[in-house]
Amino acid sequence: MKMESGKNEIRYVMRGLIREIKKREEQVSESEKDESWLQFVELRNNLRKKARRRRLTSIFAATCAAAVIGCIFIPLFRERSSSHHQTAAVMNLEQYSHSKDIGNENIVLMMEGGQNISLNEENPSIKFASDGTLTVNSDTIDYADDRQGTLAVNRLVTPKGKRTHMTLADGSSLWVNAGTNVAFPAHFSTDRREIFVEGEVYIDVKRNENAPFFVRTKDFDVQVLGTSFNVSAYPTEESASVVLVKGKVNVENKEHRRVHLSPGQMVSVIDGEPCSPRRVDVSQYISWIDNMLIYDDRPLSDVFHKLTLYYGKEFKIDSDAAVMRVTGKLDLKEDLDLVLNTISHSTSIKYTKMSNGKIRVSKD
Repeated sequence: MKMESGKNEIRYVMRGLIREIKKREEQVSESEKDESWLQFVELRNNLRKKARRRRLTSIFAATCAAAVIGCIFIPLFRERSSSHHQTAAVMNLEQYSHSKDIGNENIVLMMEGGQNISLNEENPSIKFASDGTLTVNSDTIDYADDRQGTLAVNRLVTPKGKRTHMTLADGSSLWVNAGTNVAFPAHFSTDRREIFVEGEVYIDVKRNENAPFFVRTKDFDVQVLGTSFNVSAYPTEESASVVLVKGKVNVENKEHRRVHLSPGQMVSVIDGEPCSPRRVDVSQYISWIDNMLIYDDRPLSDVFHKLTLYYGKEFKIDSDAAVMRVTGKLDLKEDLDLVLNTISHSTSIKYTKMSNGKIRVSKD
């Protein structure tokens, strides 16, 4: 009787899912598809746990139920059938990343399975080859590579004061700025490529029309086929942005409002809402990949905010100095003292090193 009760419960759930799917099949969105799949997996696992607690041997019934529901979901997932596992993994790691503080002194490559690789260089080059080889600078790194692990997702943590260049397994290149967290699959699916970014990256996507590339952030997604663009989405900043260098991209927020960008355009995202695209000098937004900071008529507070990321130093800026507007170029390969001297010589400010390690910036 207990076994029959378990089967009836599974059938009851299946019938409810079928009714709901028939109602919504024609109008379901991409994010709802992801959420539906995750809910199904969670429900299936709960039922299996309950069945084990009852010591049922209804493995056949549970398997059939999963197979039938999977067939029902085919119309909903026909564009993503081979990639929903990867999507779920990136989404899960998005939540995981927000619970972690990016406060390490070294760059850390957190591999699936628990292996962490710490890099003490300021700007290392990391390359994942399609054959599973991992190279850091000129050294080959041994790591556990599960070629069958469709859920395998790695994580790159780049702290303040450090930057990274990384080549993904599909050939796409990422320049990862300071204070940035990137989650990426160990191996992309054949029809969809996705990464999650918290911070700032410049990306040169390897074109593959059969596998569009998605950059996911907390508030919006960027969809591309093959292009170069900059994404800035720091959780501590009031707004995020996407700047397109070449190609075309779509920027879509969580409410599915979409903005199309053409080369030389930027869109700001404020409180999850994308603004209208506007023309910009893209060099000011991507100069950091060449270790340069270019600013044109910007508040001094913006410049020192960037220097906090690049050098890992905190600045206390007096209010009258913070609003000063400045134009110039800084070489970020230089020592911080030289950079500060350059700013002070071109503007009427001075800086003082404080006992707590912060640097005070005030009008001269």
